[in-house]
Amino acid sequence: MPQTDSPLVYPLPEDPREHKRALYEQVARVGKACSQPVRLEILEFLAQCPRTVETLTDLLQIDYKNVSAHLKVLLQAGLVSVRRFGRFRQYAISSTEVLHLVVVLQQTARVTEVAAASNAQGGEHEEPQAREDGGVDLESALKLADAGDLVLIDVRPREEFDAGHLPNAKSMPLECIERMLPDLPADKLCAAYCRGSYCFLAQRAARVFAEHGRELLVIREGVMDWRGDGRDELLEKEEQPA
Repeated sequence: MPQTDSPLVYPLPEDPREHKRALYEQVARVGKACSQPVRLEILEFLAQCPRTVETLTDLLQIDYKNVSAHLKVLLQAGLVSVRRFGRFRQYAISSTEVLHLVVVLQQTARVTEVAAASNAQGGEHEEPQAREDGGVDLESALKLADAGDLVLIDVRPREEFDAGHLPNAKSMPLECIERMLPDLPADKLCAAYCRGSYCFLAQRAARVFAEHGRELLVIREGVMDWRGDGRDELLEKEEQPA
């Protein structure tokens, strides 16, 4: 779990019952803010880098006013922050704890989805079985890349790569893979990562590789998972020209 500067124990208030109710009201406010799938997707996009309403509208492909309304709810719940740049407003994740919350929600959803499906069929709950899916864990990929035996590929858009990427990673946005594929060494393994465990850019990239007779391993986690676990130090920012 990520480290936090917030106190783990609240000082005893004058009216503990009223204070406890106020604390749970904030918990409920956060829960309500996370109750819409599109808001969770907004948080996933903001986990990569700060963004304006205009950029989020393009990414989500929904109406500008709807995006603004969802951001207002997230802002009121304290899940995002906002800065003004001229006539634009740029939104960002307010804290690492917010990312950790979303990652835990994703993990919980995967577990409860299996249980819910089993309950709906009137059967007993069965643990999901591990499967061979062409995946690789982060630690193994980093060791191989550090030894020069593997090419790490970041398939997110370039602006997200610049905001934070794994060491030695090569930026290959999904739409550029076919053009850049011939430049990759044929005698080395390749592994890709993307935004997080709910992002499918890396799997789509693996399909493009397969269509060209190449194998692409998929790192099972992504940037939001690492930042949510407090492992932001894994990521390097691309230096911008002066």
